[in-house]
Amino acid sequence: MVPQNFLLGQWEDELLGEMGENGKRKPSKWGNLIKPEHVGVYRAGDDEVLQTQALQKPIVLITYDSARIIRNGPGPGDECDHEFEFRRQRLKQLLDPEKFALTLLDEVHDRPRGEKTGECIKKDFFGKSLVIGATATHLYKTGKTIGDYLFDGQIPFHETTFR
Repeated sequence: MVPQNFLLGQWEDELLGEMGENGKRKPSKWGNLIKPEHVGVYRAGDDEVLQTQALQKPIVLITYDSARIIRNGPGPGDECDHEFEFRRQRLKQLLDPEKFALTLLDEVHDRPRGEKTGECIKKDFFGKSLVIGATATHLYKTGKTIGDYLFDGQIPFHETTFR
């Protein structure tokens, strides 16, 4: 999961790059494990057919907001048409966290810290798949960390510092 739509494209490009499918580099040693047809990119603006196809793939790239809206329904401030609730029920069956071995939360310092998204991740994803959060900004001015907001105060099991 990513916080913004433009990151969907970056992740898709990176995965295709690992496979040597984007023409930018040779496949990595992991490239033969993932095929382009394994990767689905869910975009809120796509039609239902493309959304359904994306959610049926073994690897799904989706924004935090889209995952939250599919799993829990739209909240105040979410723009969804009246027909969406019918589609959402079908999409919710496809976006079943128990079908995923891993949920990777990219830029975990962003949306997951929010109450609605954080609660969705805790309720719908924790305990159903392995959840890994990645961030370069884990410590806030308040002195709290992302572990305080999302992981019930747990400290990270691994930190890497780049200097």
